[in-house]
Amino acid sequence: MHQLQLQRHKLVNLSRQGLISMTGTFLDTIIVCTMTGIVLVLTGAWNNPELAGATVTNYAFAQGLGASIGATIVTVGLLFFAFTTILGWCYYGERCFVYLVGIRGVKLYRLAYIVLVGVGLILTLKFNLDYRRYRKWFNGLSQISSRSLD
Repeated sequence: MHQLQLQRHKLVNLSRQGLISMTGTFLDTIIVCTMTGIVLVLTGAWNNPELAGATVTNYAFAQGLGASIGATIVTVGLLFFAFTTILGWCYYGERCFVYLVGIRGVKLYRLAYIVLVGVGLILTLKFNLDYRRYRKWFNGLSQISSRSLD
């Protein structure tokens, strides 16, 4: 996703573009995911069959840092992660949609995206996790338009 966003800014220095892309991936994957995994393992929350999704992370941070501090960290982290993910995927999908059908279809895409985000909010966690197998197809289809930008 970063590739399409960076191409919009037309960075001339390719090493700087690579550094920006690498930094986002490093912070998200290595730092945040490793920290969360360590907290889950050290508190034993990963072994609780009654917890799933963000609930297990919230429980683990509450065990390690206290209920108010742990819950606040998880809530703020989830809000930022969810918001930036929604914005990033909306932008990426919109650029692909513009490539496929032109600028006239942007309002239709945005309306459909907002409706689907709302639908995703009311669906259960199990349904959203089952959706992963279909998401791979949509990600693959989006690569058709991104390959033309190379």
